[in-house]
Amino acid sequence: LQTQFSRWFLIAGASATFSDHLKGKLENLKPAWIRCQERPFPVESNVVEVPDEESRYRAANDMVKSLLDRGFTILVFFPGKTEIANARESLIKAGCSEEALVSFHSELDDASLQKAKEPTHYARAILATSLAELALTIPDVDIVIDLGLIRDIGEFAGLLQVRDFLAPLSRCEQRLGRVGRVKEGCYVYLQVKSSKVARYETQYS
Repeated sequence: LQTQFSRWFLIAGASATFSDHLKGKLENLKPAWIRCQERPFPVESNVVEVPDEESRYRAANDMVKSLLDRGFTILVFFPGKTEIANARESLIKAGCSEEALVSFHSELDDASLQKAKEPTHYARAILATSLAELALTIPDVDIVIDLGLIRDIGEFAGLLQVRDFLAPLSRCEQRLGRVGRVKEGCYVYLQVKSSKVARYETQYS
C-alpha cells in the first residue's frame, strides 16, 4: 500500500527593492505580494553631473564641507574604506572637525558602528560603504550623497580582482531610502558624464 505525503512550504522574503529581473524570476513561483507603506516623509532627489571620476570625489568633499557648515548631517556612500580615509583627510585639511567625520564600514567593531547610528546634537558626516545600505535608520541624517559606486571581488579576465562598478538602480534606491524615514530628506546622485566605469550586473541585479 503506497501512501503519498504532500508538504506545503511558506517562504517569506522581504526587501526594500526588487529588481525587474528578480521580480520576473519570482513571478514564476506565483507569489503573493505584500506591499508596505512607502516612506512617510518626502525625499527630494537630485542628479549632479561632474566631468570625470576624480571630480566625483572632489564634488562629494566640497558638498560635505558646505553642508556641514550649514548645520546638516550627511550620509555619504563611498566604494571602500580607502576612499573614506582619503575623504576624511581632505575634509580635516579643509577645516572640518574630526568629531564631525564618522566612518562606517565592515572592518569597524560593533561599538563603533552602533555609535555612528546614534543621533548627535551637532552636524556630522557619516562616511560609509555599502554596509549602510542595509535596513538602517540614522535619525539625524538630512541628506544622502551617493557617489554611485560599489566595489566587488571576482574573477575578471581570468584573474581575481577588486573592481569598482556603477551601482545598479536597486542599490541606489536602497541608499535613497536612508532618508525620509523620520523626517524630510534629500538624495544627491553624483553622475560622471560619459563614465568609463562598467555597470555592475549579476543574475540578481
